[in-house]
Amino acid sequence: MLFRSGDAVVAVFGQRTDARTACRQAFASLALIARNLDRLSDLLRNDLGGRLRYGIGIDGSSTVSGEIGFGDHTTVTAFGDALSVAARLQDLTKELRCEALISETVMRMGEIDAARFPLRTAELRGFERPVPVRVIRSLTGSGVDAEGDDTSPG
Repeated sequence: MLFRSGDAVVAVFGQRTDARTACRQAFASLALIARNLDRLSDLLRNDLGGRLRYGIGIDGSSTVSGEIGFGDHTTVTAFGDALSVAARLQDLTKELRCEALISETVMRMGEIDAARFPLRTAELRGFERPVPVRVIRSLTGSGVDAEGDDTSPG
């Protein structure tokens, strides 16, 4: 499921698959997002006055999703800790000057080799416990690879 929330684009993985596959799909999507945003940045370089910068947060907690509204005025949305944590991680990418923060939960549940990414503890507003995260400074050349993985949210 893909939807907008404020100035962010939110992708929810795992609606039609198990947690391991969903985490692997979310992680693999990083390479595709980076590649597409780099292309967009190249196209808009003159208008932007430089490279497009972005931050991505991924968490593997649970979510609830569905249609809300009435009659002809419905929309699909999701809520839950995964979205709150991911949004706060995305905000933290600015402070840490990195392109992605991935919760250790995603790495563990997805059985993804996390050794190449530094581990950090993130204190997040609204959460009592710190969240262990992996820091990806730059998605270009970081070893994040989407080859062979189905990255469609599902």
